[in-house]
Amino acid sequence: MIELFYPVSQNIISQKTKTKIQRRSQRFSLPTCDLPIRVDLHTVIRSHTCQLWDVSQHGACLLLRSPLLPGQIGQLRIHSPADANWIDTHADIVWQDKVMGMYYAGLAFTRPLDLSRTFLAALIRNSSVLGRSLPIAA
Repeated sequence: MIELFYPVSQNIISQKTKTKIQRRSQRFSLPTCDLPIRVDLHTVIRSHTCQLWDVSQHGACLLLRSPLLPGQIGQLRIHSPADANWIDTHADIVWQDKVMGMYYAGLAFTRPLDLSRTFLAALIRNSSVLGRSLPIAA
């Protein structure tokens, strides 16, 4: 298992804390600069339109304009940038961090996604060939 430390800053907590997370699967960056992938995230409190930053079988990192509350469960719809396909799943909001006015949030899927059976497989494969996507490992 790969162990990573994520800094977490929230409005609720006045100082940065570190959360130890054990990574269960390889994570892939996506070509977000060239091809933004929209994600609709619905929680009990509100709905957010986000951008997929990276993804793995067990979770994802989202880029969004407003903060989330870690500990909540959200319903996600990840939209294909090429057609009308989408992926629906649920995830726990594990962490968030604010960087230069934008929020990054780490989510753990409630059930693993088989990425090979989704439109994301082609994007991961194509961006790897172009040198834009590198598996992220610690």
